[in-house]
Amino acid sequence: MSTGLVARKNKPSSFWIGLVNSEYLSIIRNALTLTLPVVIAGAVGVLLNNFPIEAYQNMMRGVFGEGWRAFGGYIWDGTLAILSPVTVFTIGYNIAESHNQKHLLDNVHPAILGTVAFCSLLTIIEPSSKDFAIPYNWVGIHGLFLAIASSIISSELFLRFFSVRRLRIRFFSKEAGSAMSTIFSALVPAVLTIGLFALFKVGMAAIGVSDIHSLIYDAIAAPFKNLGNNLGTALIYNFIRHFLWFLGIHGSNAMEPVMTEIYASAMRLNELAVATGERAPFIITKTFFDTYISIGGAGNTLSLLIALFLTRMNSGLKRIAQILSSRRYSI
Repeated sequence: MSTGLVARKNKPSSFWIGLVNSEYLSIIRNALTLTLPVVIAGAVGVLLNNFPIEAYQNMMRGVFGEGWRAFGGYIWDGTLAILSPVTVFTIGYNIAESHNQKHLLDNVHPAILGTVAFCSLLTIIEPSSKDFAIPYNWVGIHGLFLAIASSIISSELFLRFFSVRRLRIRFFSKEAGSAMSTIFSALVPAVLTIGLFALFKVGMAAIGVSDIHSLIYDAIAAPFKNLGNNLGTALIYNFIRHFLWFLGIHGSNAMEPVMTEIYASAMRLNELAVATGERAPFIITKTFFDTYISIGGAGNTLSLLIALFLTRMNSGLKRIAQILSSRRYSI
């Protein structure tokens, strides 16, 4: 077989390998991994409130009263309900670490970049009240798409400004140590980055867009609304969702606008039809995806475990499968 033919055959696989191993996708994957303690804590809160055994529910109600779910709710409020800004911080942190590995003599403190990314996101989102409270409806999984995009953009802007040495304030003090020097060097780049996000928000408001999340939500869902609720739309939706997972992005969260707009609403219409004695108009709903495609989420995990055990080529993969299975069945 000629060398040219081998190269042509390997080209597609090289493309996918390069895509999966791209720097930003690796950073996003690492950042989402860093949020696992928060995600698990939130999952524990959900489990405490919704453990599906009636005897457990009655016991908790009898011991702690009707408001016993408040504890798990507070855990949710501090974890999964604010997953987007948490992810923004971890992405900024990872981008700083990647930058520092390439620029050993020109380091940026990861916590500073993570904080700037966090503040940049809060600069452009629509507040939930006149008191400028954090909008809980957009800082959970529904806002994850904008969170990932804004964290990458804000981090890159900060690093571009930081690379201009004239924008760094020099601060020398033996008493303060190197920490103050690091902070002062980041002051101007941080102000400029957050200022640009604020300017972007002003510009969007000037053209009549006050809620950027809703704009993105509608943009993602619009093509699917035109396609309607049918088998073809469901296949396209599911392909995109899993393709995003292949790239290391939470596909279900990124495609949440479509799930909410089409399939969750279809489920509600089915419930209304059944309540009035009519036939449910839709087969493909959120429940359909959860039951037969995602298999409840955990079903996909079991499929992955089976695949790892059947196709493992080394002890490392076997160990991963053992760890995943032990955690799966211990929860």
